[in-house]
Amino acid sequence: MATVPGIDVSYWNAGIDWPKVRATGQRFVVAKATEGDGYRDPSLVNNWLGAKSAGLLRGAYHFFRCNVDAKKQADNYINYVRTLKDDGEFPPVLDLETHDNVKKEKIIPAVKAWLDRVEVAFGKKPIIYSGFYFLKDYLSEAGGGPPSWAKDYPLWLAQYPDQYLEGMQPSLPKGWFSWTIWQYSEKGRLNGINANVDLDLFNGTLEDLYKFASAKMI
Repeated sequence: MATVPGIDVSYWNAGIDWPKVRATGQRFVVAKATEGDGYRDPSLVNNWLGAKSAGLLRGAYHFFRCNVDAKKQADNYINYVRTLKDDGEFPPVLDLETHDNVKKEKIIPAVKAWLDRVEVAFGKKPIIYSGFYFLKDYLSEAGGGPPSWAKDYPLWLAQYPDQYLEGMQPSLPKGWFSWTIWQYSEKGRLNGINANVDLDLFNGTLEDLYKFASAKMI
């Protein structure tokens, strides 16, 4: 099975030496942009420019707060990413990790509202990032499967094996049949980053990755 390595980063990984990261074989990075309806990650600009100069494909993610208005969250993300004057190559990413004591009956339409608003702004279907149990417990309908619209979005699944071995694949929740990216470690160590970093795999060849990102091979 062909895969391509990449990472995701946020303020907690500030001060990255991007050429060193690229030399480790990483080909893409997804950087935190926003959270809720007000937070904007101050490291995004440096990560965006540094990753581009090192030849990595780039995406930006929004950490979703289920107890905050979804459209205001979408606008926070849209407006901040647009200040970069460069949308990057990856589709936008919605990070679903915490339910904030909100019931799934309210979470599901809120998630769709964010996805719809951001897709209109950037012209790309966003990626859904989440873990096995969040998808199972909070993005599922009667019968245990995801909403019918979920199949239209690429899935980035967070799932950490005790020890990653080449060729492993993550387990998918009921009703999800494929994954696009797998975050397989939150404690990775890479030359150029002086902290633990999330490690990811794209499901496909390098050519597939560039097609997914609508980018030219470099």
